[in-house]
Amino acid sequence: MSHIETEIPYDVEYLDSLFLDACLTERSLPPAIVKRKLASWPEYANTWTAYNSAAFSVKPPRASPRDITRYEFAIDIGLKYANETQRRLIWAVNHSAILRNGYKRERGANWEKLAKIRGKISPRALKRLYMDALVTMAYRIKVNQIGTTFAGGVSSS
Repeated sequence: MSHIETEIPYDVEYLDSLFLDACLTERSLPPAIVKRKLASWPEYANTWTAYNSAAFSVKPPRASPRDITRYEFAIDIGLKYANETQRRLIWAVNHSAILRNGYKRERGANWEKLAKIRGKISPRALKRLYMDALVTMAYRIKVNQIGTTFAGGVSSS
């Protein structure tokens, strides 16, 4: 167990924000395949009034080293304390809570869209599965930190 795992009080809200920040970091990382430079000029209007006619869009900042460390930490925790279906659900929910331009949606995750993708499940049931996955993960982390099982009280160390 790393020093980060022992110092942080794990609860559902912390894990939710950790995975949301990890998804934001994933969106702000540079692309894996760099697009090649074009050998021609882009199309532009040929009048004086068309100067700087392209709309300016604010881009999210690049990921900092601290963000990348937290991203790797979220991946490690997900691999260690969640099964595959829980991991897929957690990442899908948090990716749906981010807009294409890399900022958070004000309304949170798009539960209806995720329910349609998942098939034959209501958005409320999907949200309950997501919360159950986070609670299970928090419980497993607590058990690993303390070194006991709550059912029998037997110490594993």
